Amino acid sequence: MIRNIPNKFMKRRFMAILDQHCAEENAKLGGDGEGVRSEYDFLYVPVDFGTMFNKGYAFVNMTTAAAARRLHAHLDGHRWEAAGSKKVCGVVHARLEGLDGLVAHFSASWFPCGGRKDFLPVRFEPPRDGVRWTAEHVVGHLQPR
Repeated sequence: MIRNIPNKFMKRRFMAILDQHCAEENAKLGGDGEGVRSEYDFLYVPVDFGTMFNKGYAFVNMTTAAAARRLHAHLDGHRWEAAGSKKVCGVVHARLEGLDGLVAHFSASWFPCGGRKDFLPVRFEPPRDGVRWTAEHVVGHLQPR
């Protein structure tokens, strides 16, 4: 779980941050295919539908513990001044962890997001690494109006 993200960051903006991080970390591995890649396969940035801003946190599932440690080292304590925010990012373990647990939990959830699927949690197949194309699969249900 990533805490204290600027409230104006929506899913696409946060995906861009994660993609850049993964691409940079994977470039450090070199072209030999050796090493554990940084990839993520789930993202949910909860939104307050009254304000249409995020709630200040996000659920991200990195595909390996090594990738999670690199993301922690990169974002934990990060200051968002460039985004005009005084928040200091925190990366912590969430109550729900792992792709299977996150998908099982959020698949049973209903979201009152006015019919906008872009506010729902997503899983990626194959996992996103900041470079290659991946399919985005919505997790959860739109609550009827």
